[in-house]
Amino acid sequence: MSLLLKKRQQVEANINVTSLVDVTMTVLIIFILIAPIIEQGVRVAAPSDATSEAKVLDEPKKNVSIVMERIVNGNKEQGIILVDSIRLSSTDNLKPTLEKIKEQNPEMIATIKVDPDFRYEYFITLMEIVNNLKIPIAIDE
Repeated sequence: MSLLLKKRQQVEANINVTSLVDVTMTVLIIFILIAPIIEQGVRVAAPSDATSEAKVLDEPKKNVSIVMERIVNGNKEQGIILVDSIRLSSTDNLKPTLEKIKEQNPEMIATIKVDPDFRYEYFITLMEIVNNLKIPIAIDE
């Protein structure tokens, strides 16, 4: 009888979150340590093997050289674009300059040299302009 009169103990339903907190803190610490190391963006290099369109011809026709370089001026880095030694202030001036040169030399070939540290978006803009003007290219390494 004494068993029936005894009060039943309530079952406590607790979730043990200690291991969950340990794993979460470990992952957080790993992300904090790795985040500064991760490089933003993707470094892209020009292909070393020229395609059939980009091969330099044996008898070069009238070439126009386009150079994209990154220069350091004191603490400030800036990119410059040279078209046949003419310094352009921006990519906006690139298309009219190339159109003017193409009118004078319809058979011209563009020789392009790009600094590996130059911003890739400007190289893409250059390639779009040259492609739209249907200028054959040769990539100088």
